[in-house]
Order: sequence, then structure tokens, then C-alpha cells
Amino acid sequence: AALGAMRAAICFVILLHGAFAGLVTPRIFLTREQGKNGQLQTLLEARGVATQELSCIAFEKTEGFDDLRATLADAPGSQEALLHPWVVITSPAAAAIFVEAWAESQAPTASTPKIASVGAGSAKVLEAAGLSVDFLPSRADGKTLASELPAEAAAGSVLIPVSALAEDRIADGLAARGIRSRRVDTYTTVPAAWAPLDFERARAAQLVAFGSPSAVRVWAERVGVDAAAVCIGDETKAEALKCGFGQVTAPPSSRNRKLQLESWAACCADAVKGTQGRSPSDAAEQGSPVVRSSPPPPLMVLVHGMPGSSRDFGPLVDQLRARGNRVRCLTLDLPGHGASPPMLEDGAEPDDEQMARSVWAAVDAEEGRAGGGVRDDMYMYEPVVLLGHSAGGHTVLAAAALRPERTAGVALLSSVGIRPHQAIGNEWGYRQVVRPLSNLLSQRPAGRALLRAAFELVLKLSALLGVSSQLPTSDELLQTQRRTGLYDFARATANAEALASPVLHAYARDDPIIQAERSSELVVLLDRETQHEGPRLCWQEGGHYVQQTHASELAEALEVWVVRDLCGAGARLE
Repeated sequence: AALGAMRAAICFVILLHGAFAGLVTPRIFLTREQGKNGQLQTLLEARGVATQELSCIAFEKTEGFDDLRATLADAPGSQEALLHPWVVITSPAAAAIFVEAWAESQAPTASTPKIASVGAGSAKVLEAAGLSVDFLPSRADGKTLASELPAEAAAGSVLIPVSALAEDRIADGLAARGIRSRRVDTYTTVPAAWAPLDFERARAAQLVAFGSPSAVRVWAERVGVDAAAVCIGDETKAEALKCGFGQVTAPPSSRNRKLQLESWAACCADAVKGTQGRSPSDAAEQGSPVVRSSPPPPLMVLVHGMPGSSRDFGPLVDQLRARGNRVRCLTLDLPGHGASPPMLEDGAEPDDEQMARSVWAAVDAEEGRAGGGVRDDMYMYEPVVLLGHSAGGHTVLAAAALRPERTAGVALLSSVGIRPHQAIGNEWGYRQVVRPLSNLLSQRPAGRALLRAAFELVLKLSALLGVSSQLPTSDELLQTQRRTGLYDFARATANAEALASPVLHAYARDDPIIQAERSSELVVLLDRETQHEGPRLCWQEGGHYVQQTHASELAEALEVWVVRDLCGAGARLE
């Protein structure tokens, strides 16, 4: 009797806490399988968000696991081993199960078949166990993997160890190419075990983070749909709506696993802020659910070089608009360029970081205008694509470093590279002559006055020749001279290496400002990391302003990359 009374008292306290949760900072429940909530929990705690782990799903090995282990244990060169020269791994969970079966098989690494992984998340699990990944598709989904798997796989039957709940998309895609496959159901997803008190905690929850459709179904079946659902992506969001959740939010989908997780965390943090001061029943009383049928077109921010302005992108923007405005374009004039006032006060150096901050300030202002001063709850953390031309390439790399969770992708057009280019001299000349001279003249008041007078004289002479309309103003030239002395190639290299987003790179080999060798060096650096994969465009002719000389081709490539690859079906993390 005493035990029963104690249990009733504990349940009462839990329910009381739920009733008054609006008076304190609410917790968000994390529902992925045990041990897989750590990354999201860390990101949320860094944002000051309290969390509570309550796993809805668990993975359970099936009889197929023994079948896979026996297959891997077959001696190298045996008839059975030769039947499966390739194995396809479809998810991090499938990768973990495969690693366990491989370890238990005690098979030598040399006997392991070639491995194709659907994405970087699965590949990371395999490589951590010492297994090499031989193939990654250009897009992280089963359909693309099936269409791009090397033709040599047809020499045998492709082994596909998957969840018992998985569909046959990869097998069907391979069959269409005449490649045989063998599916092995090695594990399945089952509802996680809950104690009686877990049910009470769940009924009092205001916010729940869902990382898979399976978790949504388990929660809905056990405690209903009163809580607000913060989903990892479109597929999980669709399941939450199907189950009847009244409040459903999710970040825009991204093919970048790290970006998707960070966007999910940001969306969770915003949901917590919106829930403070409200009881669990408030949302239902307010009427319509927080659901949007489709996200707005992705936002691409176009950042010019120096001298330069938003006018540099006119032909490209026109081409994108002509294609149906499937990508929203935000052009801006950086400080000291175009219509923006110069950044000439002492201590306010117009280096890449300051320019990057001005880029995000423009994005924040644009989002405020688009939402009437208040951002839409569901898309306030919408990732953006940063496009930089020439010196704008360094600027967008710095901007991506400032807000990696908001950067869906980076496009570099005729970009300054990781070493000085021909317009500013060779490496020794820039560091020993150009940079010190530029700083000496542009950072001192007397030097700026002298430069301004010189530039104005040049512009007056140009006016006599009838070409003044093609030239920048003296203020723009002065800002360009000052920024020339602030190039930080080491920082730009570090920003490029740390970039966690896909990259589109485009240039022309006849560029008179930045020689082709510098562009090639940057591409080589980017190609070292799989997360930087993206279109690589190179034209024999086109000069420095490829966004003008190749506007139509570039618009097509950008639209396909942004709409389909970056903002298409999001990578599933379950």
C-alpha cells in the first residue's frame, strides 16, 4: 500500500509539473533510439534548451543477421563469396549492423566485398570500424545509388543488408539496369520499452522532437497527438500530419547531414521559445495548426567582388527570373560599394569578416521584410545559399564560417583563391609590396585624401573619353584599394577546409584577373572533402564575369543544384 501511495504521489508531481510547465522553461523530449540522441542534445544544450530523453524506437536484430555473418565468413575466392562482389549500405543503422556482423564473422579485411554507401553518415560508421567505402553516389538517396553503382557490380549479385521495414527501391533500380541483388533483412525497428512513469511524463509533454516516422507512430499510438511535433525533415513531418498532430514544424530539407541536424536543433530551440508561458492545452485553443503546405523558394544571396556592386549580377538574376523564380535572389551592395556608405571609421576595417557580417545583416533584414517584421515560425531558420563572385568568394566563405547552420551551400564564381592572383602580383610581391603599400595609403587620413584625389582625376579624364559610366566611383575605388591590403589567404583556406556545405565552382580559363591555375588550386582543395561535392563548371572563354558571359548556362546549373540537390528530399538520419 505504501509503495502504491508513493507511486501515485510521484505521478501527481509529474502531472502537476506538466500543468504548470508554462511558468518555467519547457523541456523538449528526444525520441530517437537509445544512444542516438546525443548530438541533438548537445546542440540544444548549447542553446540553453532543456531536454528529456524518451526513446520511442529500438533496433532489434533478425534472423537475417546470422545469414549476413555467415556470408561474410565465407573464405575468399569461394563460390559463395564470389556471388556478392558488392554490398550496399543504406543507412547508419544498417552500417552499424553490418560492422557487427563483419566483426563476428572474423573475416579478414581483404575478403570484404566492395562497399557502396548511400551517404556520408553511413560511410562514417563504416570507416570508423576500419572498412573502406568504395563508392558514394552523387546524391544521397537509394535511387541515385542504384543508377550510378559501377557496372562491374553486374558480375555478381549485390548484397543489400537492410531493415525489415525498408522498401525495395535500390533493388528495383538495380534490376532495371540488369543487375541482380540479394536482400537480407538484418534488423527491424520496434517500439522501445517504456516504464509506467514514462507514459505519465509523455502525457505531460509540450514539445517532442521526432527523428523518424516510426517514432511519430509510436508516440501517437501511446499518448496521442496533443504535444507539438518538431520533425527532422519532410518525411517525418508528413507522418506527423498523417497521425493528426495539430502543431508540426520542421526545418527545410538539406542533403548535408550536419546542416540538417543543426537546422533541426535550431527549429527545436525556436519551438521552445514559442512555448514558454503556455500550457499544453493553449495551442489547441488557438485554432489552426502551425503547418505550411510547402516552403518558400530557397534564398540565394549574391555577393559581388571589388570594385563591384549588385549590378554585376543583373544578367544572371534576369535569367533566373525567366526560369520561373524557383530561386529567390537577394543582391546587395557591400559597405563602400554601390549605394552603401563606406566603412572608413577608424577600427572598422572592411575585411572579410566585417563584410560577412554585413551579408548576414542583409539576410536578417530581408527575412524581416518578407515576414512583415516577424519571421514564420516554421522557416525562420531557413538555410540560404551564399554565392560570391571574385573577392566575394572570400566573403561568402567567411559568412559560412559565421553561420554554418544557416548555410545550405556555397557557390564560387571566378573566385579569389587560396594564393594571390595575377591582378595583385605573385605571392612574394603581394606580401612584400602590394599589401604594405595598400595599407600605408588607404589606412591613413592623408593617404586616403591623396588616393581620392588621384581617383577623381582618373575618373574626370575617363569622362572626357566617354567611358565614365563603365567605371566605379572614387569612393568605391578607395574602398577597393583598402580591401586589397586586407586579403587573408590563410583564413580563406581555413574557412574553405572547415566548410560543411556543398560547393558549386565556376570560372573561365581566359580570366584576365584570376589565372586559371588559382581556380584549379581552389577546386583541388574543395574536392578533398566529400561534403564539398557539387557542380564544377569551366569554360574556355568568358573572362572574369562569367555570371554575365554565361548567364543562361549558369542560371540553369544553379537552379538545378539549389532546388533539386540542396533543397530537395532531405537526407534521412534515422
